[in-house]
Amino acid sequence: MYRDTARDFLERDFAGTRVVLTNNSDGVLRGRLDGIWDQRSGVKSSAADCGCVRWTHSGGLFELKPFENLSLLISHGKHGEGGISGDYHASNGTISPFQITVDGRGPTENLEHVLDGDSWRQTRPLPDSPEDRGVSIRIWSTGPPLDSTNGNTLDHEALSQLQALGYLQ
Repeated sequence: MYRDTARDFLERDFAGTRVVLTNNSDGVLRGRLDGIWDQRSGVKSSAADCGCVRWTHSGGLFELKPFENLSLLISHGKHGEGGISGDYHASNGTISPFQITVDGRGPTENLEHVLDGDSWRQTRPLPDSPEDRGVSIRIWSTGPPLDSTNGNTLDHEALSQLQALGYLQ
């Protein structure tokens, strides 16, 4: 019950970077979260736990078996680069590597990387683009970053207090 409520909240109100990995194929998609995205505290999954992400001392590793999908929510506000890298292992033995890097505060545009044969190509989809593609990685931002001038964000005094307490850098 509580997990469903939390999942509904995250789907509806989460402000940050969304990463959706889709593997509608007979191959395996493996990889890791890179840069500032490898910190477990800033990464949530809005989907039921598929056991797809494993956290180790070197960060988050994922493996999507055939016809598994994974949705990750990554908190905004961290300075530096975050990203995702790995390989798609086709059932015929072909391996197609990928590496995607974005600003840790969120991408400035919607991104989609789609496996086309044995290589990846980048497109610019809408966040609600259909997930009937074979293998894809979609990344987009929702909500304002913490350092935005949008009126819905924390004011300067609140940010200063959080920094003094060590919650923000």
